[in-house]
Amino acid sequence: MARSNWKTFCSSLSLSCIVAVMPTMLNAQTTGADQFPNRPVTIMVAYSAGGATDVAARTIAEQLGLLWGQSVVVENRPGAGGNIGAAEVARAKPDGYTMIMVAPAHAINVSLYDKPGYRALEDFTSIGQVSFITNMVVAHPSFPANTISELISSAKKNPGEIAYASGGVGTSEHLSAEYFQYRTGTRLAHIPYKGTSATIPDLLAGRVKLSFGNLPALLPHIRSGALKALAVSAPERTPVLPDVPTVGETVGADYNVTVWLGLLAPAGTPDNIVAKINGDLAKVLAKPVVKERLAGLGMEPAHSSPGAFRDLIASEKDKYAKVIEAANVKAN
Repeated sequence: MARSNWKTFCSSLSLSCIVAVMPTMLNAQTTGADQFPNRPVTIMVAYSAGGATDVAARTIAEQLGLLWGQSVVVENRPGAGGNIGAAEVARAKPDGYTMIMVAPAHAINVSLYDKPGYRALEDFTSIGQVSFITNMVVAHPSFPANTISELISSAKKNPGEIAYASGGVGTSEHLSAEYFQYRTGTRLAHIPYKGTSATIPDLLAGRVKLSFGNLPALLPHIRSGALKALAVSAPERTPVLPDVPTVGETVGADYNVTVWLGLLAPAGTPDNIVAKINGDLAKVLAKPVVKERLAGLGMEPAHSSPGAFRDLIASEKDKYAKVIEAANVKAN
């Protein structure tokens, strides 16, 4: 075969090969999400069974399973404030079949612990936010302050003398209070308890008069008049207590302390799989049964894009890093 004919033959052969291979390559890129999932999926919860994160994860898992026609199993891996479960998922295969339901501790622990075992952003791919719970500032009726302004004024006149209860060092109540002090230039006295539920009896008895707790645990006592609500820590007022102002109305509109939940997967999970899960998560969160179950936990659905949820984790990580450094807080 002449050299010119040989070049023409090779060129046409190469082009034919490329044309033949391209559909296969495109098919591999586009059908992965269509076929996902074709086997059971695991959602890790880095806390014990029965808590709000666990119940929310099981609610989402059940509905995703119905949507996908596959088992979605919730696996509890408690320990080290959530670090053990997070570190395990960070090492999992990035194929969408292993995810983790995370709370603010995911962003907090990288500053709270010397060696948490994972990196909050770099080791994970964001799927999307699921829900949030509002935090509150509450007091015993005998506490003299009735507003955030009065609390700030009293705390500045009596630095370190006003005590507040929390469920322990590094908990959401503790860091909510530390963030409040960081933003307002006040100093309060921390009384850590062994769990959130342990704070309630002493709050109701007035043995400790102030707390920065989660709305679901405090709401019945606010409604009964056993505790008074000074403010909610979310950016907007909550529909269940519409007359209670936000902390931000006094401190600044950007003040935001909520307990959020969301799904992450190991870093490197394909974009099309992430998009598939995020889209189906939106469908699940729109279901009345899911809204009802989350409401029973004091949560509100809060679906977001993967990028928006990653930005939330990044901002929370930076926010609490400053608070932890300023307050010199470290996990026990």
